[in-house]
Amino acid sequence: MLNGDPWACCLALRKYSNTLKTSVYAEIANAIINLGVEDKFQMLTNPMEIRLKGTKSVIKFANLNTSEDYGKVKSIKWPGGYCRFIWWEEADQFQSKHDVDQILLSLYRGGDIFETIFTYNTPFSPSHWLNVGWRNEREMASEGRHEKVYFKHVNLYDIPRGIVPEQVYEMAEAMREDNLQEWKHIIMRRGWRRKDTCVPKYPTNESARCRLF
Repeated sequence: MLNGDPWACCLALRKYSNTLKTSVYAEIANAIINLGVEDKFQMLTNPMEIRLKGTKSVIKFANLNTSEDYGKVKSIKWPGGYCRFIWWEEADQFQSKHDVDQILLSLYRGGDIFETIFTYNTPFSPSHWLNVGWRNEREMASEGRHEKVYFKHVNLYDIPRGIVPEQVYEMAEAMREDNLQEWKHIIMRRGWRRKDTCVPKYPTNESARCRLF
């Protein structure tokens, strides 16, 4: 992710601090190890950072649960670099688009290209801001009128067989028989009475893009 731009940095965000080390930090560390490139990175736990050796690139981790947390994130410094990637893990836990916007506006500086990544399970309620606020953007992207947005909707059946235990597929089929609406939401990752996931588009300037993995 950071190779190719020696100044590009990343900020991984979750709502609660007690989930950082065992989720986003662990996921990135595991990816580095699985790729066999751990010798290129320095993985620290205090402070919680992952640094790409020989560059200014660093991955930092933060939570956003209180107003004080928001102030801390806005004041994060990137010595010699800039925050190109902003990853919102479990984005549905954040309360509103306003909460997201105030952080992004403080991070979009120091570079020419910014990429915002949202990963989340589809909110059940159609009134959730992730399902409602960016529906038009998604429609524009599907019609080819928007080139700055990438959508990826994944459900259980998109995962190659052998990665997930067969028992999970058996449970999914039982759920489909017993409660079709619950199966659509939990297994197929669809919101209530929605046909697909609605993913927000960010950011607001012409040089920036948004991706969902």
